[in-house]
Amino acid sequence: MTGINDIKAMALAYGACNKVASLDSIGNALSLLMTPQGREFALKTGFPTYQVWREFQDSLKEDDPCEINGIIFLVDSVKTIVYTDCIAVGSSKMIVRTVSPRKLIHVIAMHGAEVEIEASNYAVVSVTSINSTVTVKNDGTAIVSVEQSEKGGSQ
Repeated sequence: MTGINDIKAMALAYGACNKVASLDSIGNALSLLMTPQGREFALKTGFPTYQVWREFQDSLKEDDPCEINGIIFLVDSVKTIVYTDCIAVGSSKMIVRTVSPRKLIHVIAMHGAEVEIEASNYAVVSVTSINSTVTVKNDGTAIVSVEQSEKGGSQ
């Protein structure tokens, strides 16, 4: 089983910044991953790997989707519609619908996930895609930024 100390050690081995050393929970790790530096780190390294995500999901003993610190994440699951920050991993399929400019929505798709962004009404979405498929439906008023990497870790 992969615990927070294992995740910290692996992240540091991949070259993560020193902020990782102070992590004390999975929730804090997810929050750090959603920062600009965390998303850049994921793009460059593909970390967390699919195996880390799978072990983490299994350790929670909860059904998908899980929500921690307001971040919804899926591992090998399907979620029809999400309206908030989210992470999709593996064979996950997710639709992210944003209809308001009140909050920047962050989306991370990793290791084969399929994510569809439906953006309207001046919404703003930032997508980080690592070895995944992202499609965007925009009503012409929204701003959707997609960063992609095919170099990251694999399933």
